[in-house]
Amino acid sequence: MNIEIPEYFQEILNFLVRLFQFTIFHINETPVTLVSIFLFGFVFACFFVASVILNRWVFRKLLAKIGVDEGIRFTILQISHYLIILVGTVFSMQFVGIDLGGLAIIFGLLSVGIGFGLQNITANFVSGVILLFERPIEVGDRVTVGELEGDVTAINMRATTVQTMDNISIIVPNSDFTAGKVTNWSHGEEKVRINIEV
Repeated sequence: MNIEIPEYFQEILNFLVRLFQFTIFHINETPVTLVSIFLFGFVFACFFVASVILNRWVFRKLLAKIGVDEGIRFTILQISHYLIILVGTVFSMQFVGIDLGGLAIIFGLLSVGIGFGLQNITANFVSGVILLFERPIEVGDRVTVGELEGDVTAINMRATTVQTMDNISIIVPNSDFTAGKVTNWSHGEEKVRINIEV
């Protein structure tokens, strides 16, 4: 039994095929089409979801059962998340046929503008990496930064969240922890001496 496809429906299909195969721009002689962009987004989203699932249901429970300290556990979760995202980005580009050599040239040309225009963001990003690896502060520590005092609840790549005694979350740039003076009341030992004038 042969089913005839209406002519207008065939024209719509041909239009969609031409649309998705239309070359938007080239990266190092590699054509970038709507199909490649959708594939890139789909593969990247798969890696992102996989990272969330692994961190939330595997690493978090596994490390908690092993008895790993909360600060170390948070650092491992953050680093693994960023590594999976990085691998997902590289794999997505290779999957759609985008040569990383061409992207390196483009990023090299943009690095000067990024360096001047995003100095604060870059400084906070580098400071976030230092905090995660050097670990002068950890999640759960009681810290004092300037006039702010509270408990560290999250350390992200750009900023750190500090929860005050009034249950208010303050977002502090990471560079404040690496460039300024920070008092960590629970670093190494939670016992401290407090002087009270009578």
